[in-house]
Amino acid sequence: LIAILIQSGNAAAAEGRLSTAAASYRELVGLRPGDADLRNNFGIVLSRSGDLAAAAAQFEAALNANPSHQTARRNLEAVREKLAKH
Repeated sequence: LIAILIQSGNAAAAEGRLSTAAASYRELVGLRPGDADLRNNFGIVLSRSGDLAAAAAQFEAALNANPSHQTARRNLEAVREKLAKH
């Protein structure tokens, strides 16, 4: 199930179907809440869809799960900069 949801979420994101991708990742993080990579990917989808606050929360969750996740750290910084401009 996890692999199918990852594949579905990634394919939907690549095709620009962000709400479908978000739904897949929402289910994934529910199944594996401590997976920093899934949280980071979910944050990317949320950021692309314009939900910057929710994206920041996912990047923070990724860093809580894995404090050395540099991609999540960079993504969080980028989202915080965008939020500061709004």
